[in-house]
Amino acid sequence: MTAGEQYRRMAARFERAGLPTPGDDARALLANRLGWSRTELPLRRNDPVSLQARVFLAADAFRRCRHEPVAFIVGYKDFYRDRFFVSRRTLIPRADTEHLLYAAEESGRQFRRILDVGTGSGALAVSLSRLYPASGIVALDVDIATARKNLRTFGIGNVELLRCDFLRESALANPSLTNAPFDLVISNPPYLSREDLRLLDRGAKFEHPRAFLGGEDGLAFYRAIASFCALGLTPDGLAIVETDHKFEAAAAVFRAAGFGTVEVRNDYNGLPRVIVAAR
Repeated sequence: MTAGEQYRRMAARFERAGLPTPGDDARALLANRLGWSRTELPLRRNDPVSLQARVFLAADAFRRCRHEPVAFIVGYKDFYRDRFFVSRRTLIPRADTEHLLYAAEESGRQFRRILDVGTGSGALAVSLSRLYPASGIVALDVDIATARKNLRTFGIGNVELLRCDFLRESALANPSLTNAPFDLVISNPPYLSREDLRLLDRGAKFEHPRAFLGGEDGLAFYRAIASFCALGLTPDGLAIVETDHKFEAAAAVFRAAGFGTVEVRNDYNGLPRVIVAAR
């Protein structure tokens, strides 16, 4: 069987299974198993696929038909400029979250200290270290094992990982958070409500629920971040957070906390995605 025939067979199977992007999924799994880039596939469509590779691809396809995310099957996800190891302990990085980085860049500022709340895989922290190599970055989460692996892989030296639960007041007594204020607090926090969580697609349910749930109404982390910023953010600092359909309620949290300018920005699909709040 050639690579082209294998691709068509997998794409058709994924389409029958009701997956939203059958061609992209087949391309990603095939390229991963064959050790090719995705752009190589059309050029090498007539190359034979070994029996061993076909056996592994059959197993990959079975997992994908159960709606397991491609990132978990291949073990990585591309985000911004890097390829990140992923695990079921954290959220899979999404391209939508790159808009947080764009918002930081568009501010035109240089940041001395940056706090990444809910770092997960460490994708934001690593990407921020690329953009601001002279900054001191603190990245926190309740589970930092995945982020630690990615930071070691990339040899990142200006990120301090901190294991703590940001919703617990006792965690905020940590000297890494209180010794000096931050001039950027950035976060893709868990922001789904209980009702939102019930509506998640089947693929997202392979990820850890704590990466999604932001309290009963989905606003718990926004309140905690806004409260922290009252003392932990410099007077001219920025808070940049990801949001969803609850953007009006999330923005209201920052206005109530005394932020003079609260701007909601859309993603490339025209959906509210980022809140940029200035004191």
